[in-house]
Amino acid sequence: MGITEFRHVCLILFAQFFYTLQNINFFSVYSSSLKIEHAHVILDKMIYPNAEDQFIYLVSLNFQISKDLSINTLMAQRGYVGLTNQGATCYLNSLFQTLYFTNTYRKSVYQIPTEGDDPSSSIALALQRLFYNLQFSTTAVSTEELTRSFGWDSSDSFMQHDVQEFNRLLQDKLENKMKNTPAEDSIRKLFVGKMKSYIRCVDVDYESSVHEEFYDIQLNVKGCANLEESFRDYIKEELMDGDNQYKADGYGLQNAKKGVIFEEFPPVLHLQLKRFEYDMMRDSMVKINDKYEFPLEIDLRPYLSPECTKKASYKYRLHGVLVHMGDLSGGHYYVFVRPTKENQWFKFDDDSVTPATLHEVLDGTFGGSKSDSNISSNAYMLVYIKASSVNSVLSQVTVDDIPSHVVEHIKSEQYVVNKSLKRKQDQHLYMKVYVVTDDTFRMNKGHDFIAVDESEVNEETPFHVVFYRRNSKFKQFQEEMAYRLGLPEDKIRFWIISNRKNETVRVDCLIQGKEMEEDIEKVQAKHILYYPHLRLYMEKTTADNNLPTDISNQVFIFIKTFDVFTQEIQSIGSIYLDINKTFEEMNDDFNAQAGYPDDTQLQVYEEITALQVNFLNPHITPLEAGLKHGDIICIEKQINTLELDIINEKNLYVNVANYLNSLPSRILVTFMPKEHDSGLNETTLPLQANMSYMDIAGRVGRELNEDPNRICFFIPDKQGNLISMAKYESAMTLNDLVILSPTNHPLKVYFSILPFAIDQLPNHCYVNVNVCIPTFSHITKKEILIPKSASINDIKERIISFTNQKTIHMYGVTDKQYYRRLPLDQSVNYLEGGVVLYAEPYDDEEQEKNFDDEFATAHYYHNGHKIVFRFRVINGELFENSKKRLAKRLGTKLNLVEYTVIRKHKTIVMKDDSSKLSDFMFSLDDVLSIRDTNAPIVHSKLFIKD
Repeated sequence: MGITEFRHVCLILFAQFFYTLQNINFFSVYSSSLKIEHAHVILDKMIYPNAEDQFIYLVSLNFQISKDLSINTLMAQRGYVGLTNQGATCYLNSLFQTLYFTNTYRKSVYQIPTEGDDPSSSIALALQRLFYNLQFSTTAVSTEELTRSFGWDSSDSFMQHDVQEFNRLLQDKLENKMKNTPAEDSIRKLFVGKMKSYIRCVDVDYESSVHEEFYDIQLNVKGCANLEESFRDYIKEELMDGDNQYKADGYGLQNAKKGVIFEEFPPVLHLQLKRFEYDMMRDSMVKINDKYEFPLEIDLRPYLSPECTKKASYKYRLHGVLVHMGDLSGGHYYVFVRPTKENQWFKFDDDSVTPATLHEVLDGTFGGSKSDSNISSNAYMLVYIKASSVNSVLSQVTVDDIPSHVVEHIKSEQYVVNKSLKRKQDQHLYMKVYVVTDDTFRMNKGHDFIAVDESEVNEETPFHVVFYRRNSKFKQFQEEMAYRLGLPEDKIRFWIISNRKNETVRVDCLIQGKEMEEDIEKVQAKHILYYPHLRLYMEKTTADNNLPTDISNQVFIFIKTFDVFTQEIQSIGSIYLDINKTFEEMNDDFNAQAGYPDDTQLQVYEEITALQVNFLNPHITPLEAGLKHGDIICIEKQINTLELDIINEKNLYVNVANYLNSLPSRILVTFMPKEHDSGLNETTLPLQANMSYMDIAGRVGRELNEDPNRICFFIPDKQGNLISMAKYESAMTLNDLVILSPTNHPLKVYFSILPFAIDQLPNHCYVNVNVCIPTFSHITKKEILIPKSASINDIKERIISFTNQKTIHMYGVTDKQYYRRLPLDQSVNYLEGGVVLYAEPYDDEEQEKNFDDEFATAHYYHNGHKIVFRFRVINGELFENSKKRLAKRLGTKLNLVEYTVIRKHKTIVMKDDSSKLSDFMFSLDDVLSIRDTNAPIVHSKLFIKD
């Protein structure tokens, strides 16, 4: 046997060995991406392990082919790439991969007209671009453009949300965009099924039913061992007898059966496994980690209504498994997908894509708590495709399916990116050159030479950043800069800018003579050590003047002015000073430069550093003062005794030296009244970082003419909630406020004037109440300061005092949006942090119910508020009359409100006045949603903008 034949035999044996390890055919997986020579390289290194000191390692179920050939590279060659995680967007990444590999859905998204849209605001276009990049990119794709189109900022990307809730919001937005386009109804045809909720009397021929559509099905995990048991549990009938009999029209109270039955399943079925449930005993959400099995194929025919046709096949095959790894407090999401009709699974875990075995997909996601850890990985959402629809749902997506403008724009953007990459590759041939002028200097309102950061540069900024070839002559550079700026060559020249030993930046020396013929790289190296770029000051003059040639008896200086009354520094430009004249003799020159009257008497200071500003005796010369090129002097008008008294009274700095000395520790603070209706004004004050709480209160008190002992300061936390700083009153400094504040540029501090001294504040607390008086449409948020020993009744009395509403119903709403009645004697000290208080007029008819009535949780969306309340559902009442009761309570007109019943994440728009809310038999999780037709829906946490 020759060496070639031997290698092929070993190749086959290696493939079989790998298949045994992974239960997956290596060469079928990589047939389109792994060339035969790669396999020979592997074989060579297995047979000859010392060749190039490279080995093949089989670690767990992963492998390394060579140093430059990774799993992700192979997956990208095959057309499978991951998505980058923005912080906590793994749940989005898992869903997007699932939607992407639902090929018919991808084609439907491509059919949405988006030409002319902006991807930063068009969800449809951003999703089209994401899908294109997933198909053609060779590296992990970013979702930032898409999340920006949702109206999200970076903080939203660090918040995990429910996959199902997000998916429904996303599909709603896309369906609205699809209206009156070729893509209209395509999402409904793909994902929407039908079911019937019914109440059927046992002893008489009467049935009340509601036909509903669903985009997904929520299935119980707790108490169910597998998917089949969950479906059986879903359609299980509930007997209504005894005290729970059903009141049927024309028949009175009857024994009845209440249930749900499916009428149609969609081509693509999304199943939400209820891994997170509300625990009534704990009054909190808990994660269900029980083992729960699901099959590769399932027949859903047994769960269809007998009246529905059963001629069609209802066999479904598993297509995707979204997995949650973690507990209730946090976790991670990833997804297993079978992208094609073949039995090949892949794991998409953010930017990582790897082949997966059936054992990983099934047994690895069935769940079951781990004994050694609180973390558990289990399936959270399942995607099944109807077997008869697999060919159409997974039909190949080609370039012809993609809008041409999407392809063209992305290719154009890629061209720019590639050009930038090429420039980076050639970067070593170029040097970055910074060029500033007097105009740049004039932008500086503080210490040092210039105060412009490169990130702030735009077309309007007098700050030039140039990439220039290192081997170009400096004279050539000067000529090109003159041409770029439209200036004569003899009207400009350049000075080196350098860092001094005292950590300041100054103009240093003029480039002239032989240096003009040297390479700019050599010029930079000669003058500036340990700095990679060349920084230049461009001196220029007007067309009527010439630049001075002999400056041996002159010093090139930069001038700033300081106004003691406005406490402002103004950088005004450069000037040549005669080194032999005294500063007093040059007083008129300084006045002319500053635009002051000729006889204005000035004081002159040299700014050495921000903390070292020296007064210059008017009777000495620049030579005697030791001034050199690039130094900075500050001039200010002399003040008289009366002006000095005014300055001291206002706590102003009396000269530029004191002012500049204060800048490193100076903080500009904006103080804003906490209560918008307080009548107090906003004020901005410059303060020192080491000022104490009472020092700050004293300054604010003097500014507002308020007692500083009653001023309480607040700063917002990362969620925008105002936190009182009173408990830090004895030890806090302004610098501590800066550290505690989430945003300190500029620092914003809120204040409130207390009715008592601040040292009494620890015995009190703030309670927020949504006051809905006289109706819910008149909601106002009130923050009430009360003693910690107070009760709910004390809050009630306070509200009565300023509303004149004698009878008030006080209730609370938990952070899970559940209604909670509060005892009037309950202490506010024992209110849970997540409970929101509401106050509304008391109405016996609404707060009390008969034995056959029920209460439903209602959400009213009005003027940016989401108001949660309890609504009495009267058994047998027509919806027409229910609306009248609601309109009275809401304070709105009947024709301006839209009513929707949300149950099990399905929505039923209530349009039939002859229907009855009592037919829905509201459970704890069901909601009656009420929205002003001209008002946007308010989402408490998750949102996607219109």
